[in-house]
Amino acid sequence: MDFPRVLVVDDNPSDLTYVVEALSDAKYTFVTEVDSRRALKRFEDEGPWHLVISDLKMPGIDGLTLLKRIRAHDPSTETIIMTAHADISSAIEALSLGAFSYLRKPFHHEELRHCVARALERHGFAAEQRRLIKELEERDARRRREIATIASMGDMLRWMRSPTEIPENLLRNIAIALEAEGVACFLLDEVGNELLLTAHQGIPQAIADKLTQRRLLTAEGPVGPLVHRGELALMERAACPNLSLCTPIFRAAGVKSPLCAPLKSQNVVFGCIAVLTLSPGVRAFTSEDREFLEAVGYLIGNAIQAWRREQQAHDAEKLAAVGELAAGVAHELGNVLAVIGGSVQFLLANTDAASPSRQYLEAIHRNVAAGDRIIKGLLSFARPSPPSLEATEIESVLERACLLLKGDMAKVGVKASRQYWSYPLQVLADAQQMQQVFLNILLNAIQAMPRGGTVTLRTFPEPADPPWAGMRVEITDTGTGIPEEYLHRVFDPFFTTKEAGTGLGLSVSHRIVAAHGGKLSVETQKGRGTRFVVRLPMRPPAEERRAVPGMSHSAAPPDHGRAA
Repeated sequence: MDFPRVLVVDDNPSDLTYVVEALSDAKYTFVTEVDSRRALKRFEDEGPWHLVISDLKMPGIDGLTLLKRIRAHDPSTETIIMTAHADISSAIEALSLGAFSYLRKPFHHEELRHCVARALERHGFAAEQRRLIKELEERDARRRREIATIASMGDMLRWMRSPTEIPENLLRNIAIALEAEGVACFLLDEVGNELLLTAHQGIPQAIADKLTQRRLLTAEGPVGPLVHRGELALMERAACPNLSLCTPIFRAAGVKSPLCAPLKSQNVVFGCIAVLTLSPGVRAFTSEDREFLEAVGYLIGNAIQAWRREQQAHDAEKLAAVGELAAGVAHELGNVLAVIGGSVQFLLANTDAASPSRQYLEAIHRNVAAGDRIIKGLLSFARPSPPSLEATEIESVLERACLLLKGDMAKVGVKASRQYWSYPLQVLADAQQMQQVFLNILLNAIQAMPRGGTVTLRTFPEPADPPWAGMRVEITDTGTGIPEEYLHRVFDPFFTTKEAGTGLGLSVSHRIVAAHGGKLSVETQKGRGTRFVVRLPMRPPAEERRAVPGMSHSAAPPDHGRAA
């Protein structure tokens, strides 16, 4: 704690000693000067000061002149004038110039101590008043900036082309409104397990790179769980000594502490926005800052929701048109292929095995069958049937899919590795449709490993916390991976990078999983493989399970995954 600084000026050394001795019991920091000119220089160079005690009659600069110069330089400093040659006019002038008191020599120690204590008390009151006024002015200025930012957000968000392209001006205005050094937006990935840095402003690129590389796991630190629950993380904006209040990821990236708010709309969470502190000793965040950032999060969340709904509506219109066309084309082609297929079968039945024509007839027969599969895929896409939900052990469905593709795996040297959960996981599912999903994913994995490799099948239950209470199936290959520029299109209908592909397998699979109330997502690293993740709801509550045929009424205790 700093003690009050007191400058004592008197051309008489014995009077200086008397003043210091009178105040020696108090916790003051004294500086004494016998030369008034040097005293003024020290006052101007070594401030700030709480109190100046000055003699009135001095060579060089007298006490009243010194008082005027002090008041001009720092009017907050209190002054006490003392003199052995007092008169009414000089006392009145000293008080009119702002002196706190006027003491006549000789005075008692107690009189001086009382006068100094009152002067320093007034200095403290005045300093607190100035602090509160400044704080209110700054708060008012911040509120005006916040209101202006909120008012301008509508126009800025209207031109947002995607959730990952939040306007830079908007982020800059948020940082200015909160006097923050940086602003960062994180969006949940497709799986919902990671927060990915998608937009930032005012953050050094080195820190942004660290946040991008490390990612924020929703199971780690305060950010992820609070985002999932739609709550806020209000943290100290200082050195953040309590590590439990600040994620290791943020600290490792050089961030002192963030103030976070979820990006959400109607309780649907898309990610979070964080204002970040990079330097120590910056103004602390307040509850009003939190309210402002929460409002910003809602507005951005609403904009993301509106954008996604517009995209869904656009995709639905496009898919409806494509579906109608596909259904018509499939019907017409089906009739043609049926005639060709029947004719080829007749010719094969009446053609000798040694005939030169037989190999051509067999080639026609194989390609008719391939065309028939394409037509069935088109019909599945154009006229999807709702799933028939029954109690299903998902590992059994995976095994049937692997059995059907055993020959394809053997041809290219692909091996299957199983890491199933320690007990069979039951879900409500359409086993036939889910088999189609796993077949499509496994076929993609096999085609991504033309020189052999390993496809790993893994199942385990998801946590019971929101937003999921179900199970997870991971199918991971060691293939070539999907180029990043194609990753966002893998579930689009008719999109394919294969010469012989239709681009319908993954699109149909995505639709099937969604119809089960689940989610299909993909993660990939070019040259290191691809992982498809299927998330499905688990069994219904106990009172509902009684009505589901074949549904087990018991649950084994959690255990580590088993290898099958």
